[in-house]
Amino acid sequence: MTEVFRFGLVPIACRARNEDRSQVALSLNNNEVNIYGRAASEWKLQETLQGHDLRVTGIDWAPSTNRIVTCGANEYASQPGGRDAMALFTSRGPVAGPSLFLLG
Repeated sequence: MTEVFRFGLVPIACRARNEDRSQVALSLNNNEVNIYGRAASEWKLQETLQGHDLRVTGIDWAPSTNRIVTCGANEYASQPGGRDAMALFTSRGPVAGPSLFLLG
């Protein structure tokens, strides 16, 4: 059966779910990743991850490590047109802050 949930009026740019599908990571067309957890019949915001300067363009959630990797539209003066990827970790994760990888 299909279920419909609303996360606001802003378009969802990208999303990923954790292994048991009890949490979903969403980017609402901005530079943040919101993590929602299922509570009974609704989704509740649990955490907001930040680190990108511009819009998040992709999210993946690794099932075995529970790590979230994101891509963003960030641009750097040293790399015109360059993009980045970040490994973001929740407050329950093994690392306190994001790691930044520059892509050419």
